[in-house]
This record gives sequence, C-alpha cells and structure tokens, in this order.
Amino acid sequence: MTKTITTRELQHNLPKVKRGLSKGMTYWITCHGKPVGTLSPVAKKKEVSGADFVKGLESAMFKGGDPLLSQKVDTYLYGAPYAPNSYK
Repeated sequence: MTKTITTRELQHNLPKVKRGLSKGMTYWITCHGKPVGTLSPVAKKKEVSGADFVKGLESAMFKGGDPLLSQKVDTYLYGAPYAPNSYK
C-alpha cells in the first residue's frame, strides 16, 4: 500500500512512518505539492545455509560470457540486482 505524505508530515510523524514501513507501507514524499522521494521497506532477506549458498554460486559461475551474470549474482546475494547510485 502506498501513501502520499508531505515533508512536514514526515518530520512530525516519523515514529508513525517507521511503524508503517515495518508493516510494508510505502510512502511518496512531497514538498510544496511536488514529489521529492519515496520511502519503502527494505526487502527481507531469506536465510540460506552455507551449502545452499555455495551451490547457488556454483550455478552462477562464469559460463561463456553470460551478459547477465553480475545481475544474477547480485540477485542471489542481495535479493535484487545492484543499482549504482541507489544509496546516494
């Protein structure tokens, strides 16, 4: 579920927003009616045993220039493809 809130609402209701995030809520943040950003919950990582981890990496080993190899490894390790500059 997505909710639109202003920067002022975010400042004054941060604990409430944090609770919403922990329940899966996504927020669109606006300032003077214009969108300035989003807040969304962090994807939960699945627990993987050591053996399954190695097995997953072995299945993604370099095999003849797979152009999506890096994305596949990132998806396996982090749950999503790596997005440069996504945390700036």
